[in-house]
Amino acid sequence: MKSTDLEILRQLRKNSRDSITNISKQTGIPTSTVFCKIKDHERLIKKYTALIDFSKLGFNNWMRLVFHIEREEKERLMELLKENENINSIHELVGESNIMIETIHRNIKDYLDFLEYLQSKFEIKELQQFHVITDKKQEAFMN
Repeated sequence: MKSTDLEILRQLRKNSRDSITNISKQTGIPTSTVFCKIKDHERLIKKYTALIDFSKLGFNNWMRLVFHIEREEKERLMELLKENENINSIHELVGESNIMIETIHRNIKDYLDFLEYLQSKFEIKELQQFHVITDKKQEAFMN
């Protein structure tokens, strides 16, 4: 991939709502080239999104969970997690622990209720819980 392509993608990562004209000014790449390159690379872009400060919406409990679940239950668990509105991300891992999820809840009680529900439905092994305090760097690759 050419450096001009990467620079345009970097600008989109910084602000996906930025205008083609502004991206052109920021990068020094002609507007018509920026437009064509964005069209050419649409297949690389999963979605245009915004990073939200969840605490300002009243969601003050942010957790990461890493755990192991047997292969037979994995698909059923994935479906339940995908449908749950408090799950921000789901990652499948290589190794003994095979799932990592990020949950966002209003408070610790809501989180504990969710965890209790999850444990009542599935045999979760080797659970590790990480309470995220602050976000120091997020979605920064290619920014």
